[in-house]
Amino acid sequence: MKKVLGVWTALLVSGILWLAGCSRDKGSLGSDPLSPPTNTAAITSAVISSDSTATDTCTVEIKGGPTVCLDCEGKKSTQPSTVLTAVGTPKGGTYKWDVTEGKEKVTLTSNADKAFVKGKEPSKAELDVTVTVIYTVAGKSCTKSVKLTVVKPTKLELIDEWLFIVKDGKVQEAKKNGVTQTTIPPDVQQDLDPVLKQEGLAGKNIKDIVGVILIRYYKVLDQFGDLWKCDGMLTEVITPPQGFKKGGTKVKQGIPEHPDRLFNLEVKKKFQEKTILQLIKVSGCEVRFNKFTFKKTDVVSKELTADEYKKELEELGKKPK
Repeated sequence: MKKVLGVWTALLVSGILWLAGCSRDKGSLGSDPLSPPTNTAAITSAVISSDSTATDTCTVEIKGGPTVCLDCEGKKSTQPSTVLTAVGTPKGGTYKWDVTEGKEKVTLTSNADKAFVKGKEPSKAELDVTVTVIYTVAGKSCTKSVKLTVVKPTKLELIDEWLFIVKDGKVQEAKKNGVTQTTIPPDVQQDLDPVLKQEGLAGKNIKDIVGVILIRYYKVLDQFGDLWKCDGMLTEVITPPQGFKKGGTKVKQGIPEHPDRLFNLEVKKKFQEKTILQLIKVSGCEVRFNKFTFKKTDVVSKELTADEYKKELEELGKKPK
């Protein structure tokens, strides 16, 4: 029987293998038709109270923030602007916007009562960017400021890991975080089924097929160790390929839409252990380095540092092909 290996992205290539199943901490972003043409969405926001002054009956408030999303795609970035909306009273006045703190971290464009803020550099401390609006009406002026944080995807944290041991073409044992399970939750089964179907194992007993299926659930953290509450795209690089195909999934409010599914299934007599390195990026930012060794009844995994990953790559380059 032909050797079958799979990975996160093998599922993306086949199309049928991407099913929703990761229901942890999901969120969403909505689009704002008032954003500039290059922006596709606006961060959902709340009223932020900050420093303000008023003369007589002139007042102004700002809605929006405090999160500004940043990625590592440079000019190819598709991150939406954070939209700030000022509401001045009495009506009929003019608005003037400015970044009064942290100018090096953001760019600002404005259109009347709205300001559009995009990230340039990640914040070194939370709320270290200040945007101020001056509202002028009937000869009176008042100001309002809002504090913002520019967040960047920095780390991919493992939430849960499921290991499925296949013997004679059937899942004989399931482990969650190293502990044997007697049942498989419906959402996890939903993520497992596409692999079984693709490999022709669903509902069948194919003699001599052995191997392992690994399903991993992650969340994206920012530079402060908090959930990266932004949207993006998760991609990966597998070295050496060894039959594994690279790919990825969308990220919604810091949670990948689909889990990472890696598998090594083989005819028993031809089964070989495989060791691979995996680099995972979120919106162009390197967030995790993994090393996996796929054995017949187990997977040995290790999270690497960037330096360890580089060293492992160098060692692979020295090995004969």
